[in-house]
Amino acid sequence: MNLMEAANTWNTALSIIKNKGYKVATVGENGELMFWRGVKGHKNIAASDPLSLLGLITIAEEYGEDWNRINTGELYDKIIEADIIKDIKLNMYHSLIGHIDKGVRAIAYAYYKNKIELYVYQDREPNESDYEIIDRAVTEMMSNDPTIKEQKIEITETHEPINKLHCYDGWIFCRYEHNKPRTV
Repeated sequence: MNLMEAANTWNTALSIIKNKGYKVATVGENGELMFWRGVKGHKNIAASDPLSLLGLITIAEEYGEDWNRINTGELYDKIIEADIIKDIKLNMYHSLIGHIDKGVRAIAYAYYKNKIELYVYQDREPNESDYEIIDRAVTEMMSNDPTIKEQKIEITETHEPINKLHCYDGWIFCRYEHNKPRTV
């Protein structure tokens, strides 16, 4: 089933509200609609449209006067941030194309409040050129997404298995490696 908020769903929302025992009215001035109101007993609920009114009535009925004391776990922020992260990851993938040197084993990222951090794991000691290459990719990321204001790049040599490395918020790149012991 696919259902999207639109004016053609308003009658259904209004019917549900009426069936719950609410009196529904519009409030406005000079013939201009300002908001919708649902009234039942001591409950006086207002919203910009019938679907929002139904949502608020549902919240009021479910949680009553304590509706704003419910621990929601900041779901709104988490959902919005997840969408932002998807866009940032796509930007990172595109920006890193052509910038991953053969010595790079894995690249992890962290993103928090407009700051992107890249953690590059290599099979050799990093040099100035490694930082320049990754910095170019991060500069491209930042130019593609003006919400990214800060950066941090950390490049380390490690021979630990990739599944033992810290992935921070996630992996951008992981090289396929055979599970052979490393010989020195």
